[in-house]
Amino acid sequence: MSGTPHEIIEKNTGLLVIGIVIAISFATLVEIVPLIYDNKGPEEGGVNAPLPLWSHGLH
Repeated sequence: MSGTPHEIIEKNTGLLVIGIVIAISFATLVEIVPLIYDNKGPEEGGVNAPLPLWSHGLH
């Protein structure tokens, strides 16, 4: 097996699947961790705050 690491991963399906699972897991953690540690409620402008009403007037 010669070639760049990119080519090796693309040709080996097992490595490609493992890489995809790691990427999806990391992206999921990046999205969920801030929600867990956010102590502010929607009234205080926390992560779960609703969108501003001015955005509804854009057509």
